[in-house]
Amino acid sequence: MKHTDTKTDPSDPFPYDGPIARADGIRPRNHYLYPTESWWAYHEFGHNGFTGRFHFGIVALNDGRWATDGCVWQIEANSDNASGMADRPGRPVVFATREQAIRIAAARFIRLCRWATKWQGTPDYLRLENSRKAINWALSIAKRPPIDFAPILPPAPKPVLTGLPLLDFGVSA
Repeated sequence: MKHTDTKTDPSDPFPYDGPIARADGIRPRNHYLYPTESWWAYHEFGHNGFTGRFHFGIVALNDGRWATDGCVWQIEANSDNASGMADRPGRPVVFATREQAIRIAAARFIRLCRWATKWQGTPDYLRLENSRKAINWALSIAKRPPIDFAPILPPAPKPVLTGLPLLDFGVSA
């Protein structure tokens, strides 16, 4: 993608005139900086249950810091609550090192994968085994040891009623 200065680019719907830019000099477009590095679950595992929602990335900023989000307002405020919602303070999005940014982005991705196992009936629902694969993949990117998940035990077999009251006592079908 060829860099154009957003101050003079007539195709930018919402130009940004502030100091924030990527480390490679690319300025925000529509008040957004695209990641310099990103990881997508469906590139790793295919589209088998993974939508475009399951990814994370970081942005190398021109001042040497690293961001986990490309929204200019969030980078300026160093908060993912730059919209000013009063019910929560927001989490930091700008970090001093690449490693910190990757670890935080991976942790937020892991939380997303855990939540997605409860979203049955939606396009972003993740089966438990896909969630586990994605979590271990994110941990490997963040250079953390993978989690050793406890095995899923099959459900206990349903009791068979014998018809004899003494043997069936306390057994519900």
